[in-house]
Amino acid sequence: MILRRGVVSCTRTNMYRYRSISISSKQFSVDDRKNLPSRKLFEELTEKAYMQEKFRSSGRKPFETLVENPIIVKRFFAKELQCEEIVYPELMTKENSNEFNKTTSKIMEYLKETNTHESKQFETLKQLKLFGSNIPKDYDGQEYTNTERALIGEIETENVSVAMILNAHRLVSSTIYDFGTDQQRDKYLPKLASGEIVGTIAFKEWNASETLALNTRAEYENEDGLWYLNGTKSCVVNAINANVFLVLAQTKISDRQGDKKSSLTVFIVDDSLPGVKIHPKDNTIGTSDWNLARVTFKDVELTTDAVVALAGTGNYLEHRIKVHSRISEGITSLTQMKILFKYMLNMIESIEQQANNVSEGNESVTLRVIIGKYTCSIYALESMLYLTTGIMDKYDNTNIDLESAIFVTTAQDQLLHMTTDLLNFVDSRVTIDKHPMNSFIRNVIQLKFTEPNSEVKLSIAREGFHHRLRRLIEERKNQDFIVKNFKDDDELFKSFEPEMHAAIKNFNNSLTSLRWCATGIIELESKEEKGSRDPEMTQLADVASSIYASYASLLRANRSIKLKLPNAQEECIIAQTICDKNHENVKRIEESIQAGLPKTFQTFHKFVSYEMLRPEKQFPVHPLTRLF
Repeated sequence: MILRRGVVSCTRTNMYRYRSISISSKQFSVDDRKNLPSRKLFEELTEKAYMQEKFRSSGRKPFETLVENPIIVKRFFAKELQCEEIVYPELMTKENSNEFNKTTSKIMEYLKETNTHESKQFETLKQLKLFGSNIPKDYDGQEYTNTERALIGEIETENVSVAMILNAHRLVSSTIYDFGTDQQRDKYLPKLASGEIVGTIAFKEWNASETLALNTRAEYENEDGLWYLNGTKSCVVNAINANVFLVLAQTKISDRQGDKKSSLTVFIVDDSLPGVKIHPKDNTIGTSDWNLARVTFKDVELTTDAVVALAGTGNYLEHRIKVHSRISEGITSLTQMKILFKYMLNMIESIEQQANNVSEGNESVTLRVIIGKYTCSIYALESMLYLTTGIMDKYDNTNIDLESAIFVTTAQDQLLHMTTDLLNFVDSRVTIDKHPMNSFIRNVIQLKFTEPNSEVKLSIAREGFHHRLRRLIEERKNQDFIVKNFKDDDELFKSFEPEMHAAIKNFNNSLTSLRWCATGIIELESKEEKGSRDPEMTQLADVASSIYASYASLLRANRSIKLKLPNAQEECIIAQTICDKNHENVKRIEESIQAGLPKTFQTFHKFVSYEMLRPEKQFPVHPLTRLF
């Protein structure tokens, strides 16, 4: 996927005033502001506060401020934990669980029967009412919780194409419900819930302008009170079957001073409107059933009723859509890992049955080690998923930006690594088109193009880094702040069963390392005005991801031990392994950042690239070149 610049950069730094996360320029002294990584941050926050006021003053759906939940990755950067709330969410009762299991069994059965035929597939999805799983019952939806949708998602994503089509549809319905007018909800939600109309997102473009975020533009004419939409969107999921598009367009909106400034706006566009053209399906490296296609809009007339939320709020809406889509994308990668895991288990049985020599036996042992490795990965991903959805269900309108970002990047990375490891054990038949692993590998590569992991990781690091910076300022002003917020091993031990204490020690040490990594980068920022800190920030995100995986695994295993679930001791071993491995990774990254290696390597690579790109093209000579 080719992303336009400056829009899906995932660098949002808290549009709203969270209880203990918000940052305002008034909170910092002049000396403090000099130490901040970017002065542009204050301009962004001021503009976002202005947009917040526009939301509140509008006659549309009442504005709801995002709240901070007590379990949040951002707090890890400052080593802040509330021990009394260290618990894995328990949201489903026995009765609800039994009833929901019947529903999921039915979904699994029907999806297997209609796995390949597209027309039957859509009819089945309608019968199962999956189109309306996230729509409230007031609008004829199922109103499943986030945890329930994640459970259903694990079934849906066995067929990647079905999952992506449903995800795009649900993003449309949830956006209209959360930010649309009553008129928009009444018009679209019941039909979206039943599957009578199908929605999808049209945000991406192949060729974005260097100066503007998007080439697709909407211009408002005061004389007739209409918006005129022009442009082309690319990689639109299920465009051929969609009836409603959420389109992100460049617009000119008056700012506080009355000056016209470029901004983004989201529109609801029906496929029946004159000027909407859906192109033939694009050929992709994988997941051909997604029906990715281009959609062109030429002088499409839209009334003000087609605007979602308010004109100029597209940046915020796009970010909220992206945050929620990450959960779905991560579930897709997790389910594909489970499919691949079953394939590996079958391979081991086949290899061991045919093992007649030492070489084949060694291959079996190696594969067993890999299976053990990805058992831990899948366990950690499952733990992160249901901890995150549990937080969303337990706390209204909560902020899960970092949790969702960590989940999707970890899931996609682990799926790619797992696929690569498996290639060492398959023969050349996998290169044949009809081989099942051929299409699987293609799908894995295609999934990596949903959103660049590097950008998402930078967004994780930036938000955590900024939180640590704010806390560092507070620590310097108030030494008691450190004693009040930091937890030692003894305090953490009280929240966990004795079997978990060894893992807890490594987890707490990892938290300390993350805190010092963030502090070290802040010190580098204050000393060096020039140069990018992206290499260190990416590693900082890797540290935070490892810690969240350890944390979720610890909570899950601790719950299993308390409830005396089957195989609870095995879960304890898995959680211990995850914590030990992640702690080693964290220590290695901490040492690398302290030594300045990421920055050093980046400097060397830039120097080499400058030499290679000089007009005289100073390529290294061939190693067998002789001067005689």
